[in-house]
Amino acid sequence: MSCCKVKRDSCCSDTKMAVTPSNFLHIGRSSVLRLASTHSSQDVFHAPDAPPEYVELVKKRLKLKNALKAEFLRKFSDPHTTDPIVFDPQIQRHYAMHNTISERFIPTFKNWCTYMFSMVIPILVFAKIVKYKRDKTERAIRSGEMQYEDRIFKMV
Repeated sequence: MSCCKVKRDSCCSDTKMAVTPSNFLHIGRSSVLRLASTHSSQDVFHAPDAPPEYVELVKKRLKLKNALKAEFLRKFSDPHTTDPIVFDPQIQRHYAMHNTISERFIPTFKNWCTYMFSMVIPILVFAKIVKYKRDKTERAIRSGEMQYEDRIFKMV
């Protein structure tokens, strides 16, 4: 698509393009930011340079999302229901993925390094520091450099 540098109104408005993700690569960064913006307006979709087919798809998705959200809230907050839970396929997918993460785990070198540097090495370094301080204190006590009154633990 060579119309990236040209104004969208002059080059793409007269042609009918299929609505695919590859067609929206030339919309531009500011348009993507407008898509994600939350400022209030008369129009739900704030992208004047997007194709009308895409605007309609976004509006249909938004309408479906709001309908599903309203239905879920109606079922969830119904005091006279006999079902203890509301089955939501998205939440069920999330739970299934979360509970089967160990079955899908693939050990890699990066995983091993993450484990070593976040769990094993800090514990070993802490143990080494504690052992060094205890050996130093014990050496001072046995040689008589530290008086009985200066000891932290009098029974050692």
